[in-house]
Amino acid sequence: MDPGTVYEDFPAHYFNHVILCIPQPKDTVWLECTSTTLPFAQLGPFTENRKAMMITNDGGILVNTPASDYKKNTESIQTLIEVNEEGGAKVKTNSILSGDGRDELLMRFHDLKEDEKRKYFINQKGWKQPDNFEISNSKNKANPYLVNTVMDYEKIYSFNAGSKLFFESRLYPIFDEDIPETEKRKNDYYFTCPYQTIDTTVYKFPAGFMLESIPKNKLIQLPFAQYSCNYSWDAATHTLTSIALLQIKNRVVKAADYATLVDFKNQIMADMNEKIVMKKN
Repeated sequence: MDPGTVYEDFPAHYFNHVILCIPQPKDTVWLECTSTTLPFAQLGPFTENRKAMMITNDGGILVNTPASDYKKNTESIQTLIEVNEEGGAKVKTNSILSGDGRDELLMRFHDLKEDEKRKYFINQKGWKQPDNFEISNSKNKANPYLVNTVMDYEKIYSFNAGSKLFFESRLYPIFDEDIPETEKRKNDYYFTCPYQTIDTTVYKFPAGFMLESIPKNKLIQLPFAQYSCNYSWDAATHTLTSIALLQIKNRVVKAADYATLVDFKNQIMADMNEKIVMKKN
């Protein structure tokens, strides 16, 4: 159950945080006054899409705070993996974050020391551990927020079977929500916020590597979520490109749809476990 649930027919002390509402003739401006990172007139996941008690001249009334759109909470990642003849690689990534993802990094990442920033990407974001790691980011509270990395891997592939090398489709988990399986869900499931992740990963292989197999393209479409992943191979340049899109369109998934959500997660996890297979001559 969402901790922000308010039962309108059961009086109780539900509210423990104060925000500012500025009524306007045609609209209303909401301000999260305790945040130094949120843009003007934008609420974060802790206060958006909630019931609030508005104090007016005529007393308190229940109102709805603004609900964010998944397209405003976007993380777009571009990764270039240049594989060498020994199976190592130099990796460059460019990440552009807006909305909740931006604010999360400003709160938990922006002011960390360099070594702690690297640990954050490995431990919190789940990136594959590199042998060398350089990271840079927007120097101010830019919107969108940018993070760039340069990483070296002595071995970029996961494992081999003889001359066949097995590579991950990307170097981090595109979906890592904790959605436990249960026989019958009684309560609705709440994501922190609606969001989308767009990942473009490009592998550039040396001439001695030949494509053995790639995962099949995947598309899962639901009313409240969508996932797709598409692969393309350019034999002339030995370049493999995968483009993945994850969209969590609704913050709340009804209990009746929970089994569908679990199946959605399981299909994505299965797709994430699929390997790119290259044969080294």
